[in-house]
Amino acid sequence: MVDLDHDVIATWMRKELSGCKDYTSYFDKDFNSRMTRNMPLCGELLNAIEAASATYAKTRYMDLKWFDGSRPDIWFSEYIEGERHTLHNHPRALIAGTYYPYADDDSCPIAFRHPAHGMMEIAEPWMCETAPKDAVHTIYKLRPKTGMLNLWPSWMMHEVGPQGPVPKERSRLAISFNYGRG
Repeated sequence: MVDLDHDVIATWMRKELSGCKDYTSYFDKDFNSRMTRNMPLCGELLNAIEAASATYAKTRYMDLKWFDGSRPDIWFSEYIEGERHTLHNHPRALIAGTYYPYADDDSCPIAFRHPAHGMMEIAEPWMCETAPKDAVHTIYKLRPKTGMLNLWPSWMMHEVGPQGPVPKERSRLAISFNYGRG
C-alpha cells in the first residue's frame, strides 16, 4: 500500500481522463507527459514506485545498474463498464506495475498467467476455476484495492476485465508503469 492521498489523485484523474480518447492513455505519449507534469502528488508517487521497485529488484537479484538515472514510464487508465485490457506483457522493461488511486470490491481483477499455463492446461486438463482449493492454479487473480501498488516481472502475461457495471464515480482507476531498461 502506498501512503498518499488517494482521493485527491482519483478526483483529479477522473476529471483529466475525460479528455482521453480511450480508457487508457498508454498510446498517447503527449497526454501522458502532460498528465505526469500536472498530477498532484506525482513526485511522491514516482518516489514510492522507485523505492518499491528497488526492493523488488533486490529480491529478484536484478542488477540495479539497469535503473540508474531512469524514471518509470507511467500511463493512466479508467475502467468503466465493459472496459478490458487483453492478455499482454511489457517488453523492453524489467518491472511492470500498477498503482490504484481507486478500486473497490466491484472493480475488475487483474489476472496473471503462469508462464507454463498452456502446457499445464494440456497436461492437467482439470486446471480451472473449479479445481480444488489446494490445486496448483495457472491463473492468479488479484482484486485491487485503493492505494495498492502492485509490481511483477515485465515478462508476466496478464489481463484485466471486463469491468462489470459500476457508476462513473466508482470506476476502477489505474496508474500503470514500466521501469528499468530491459
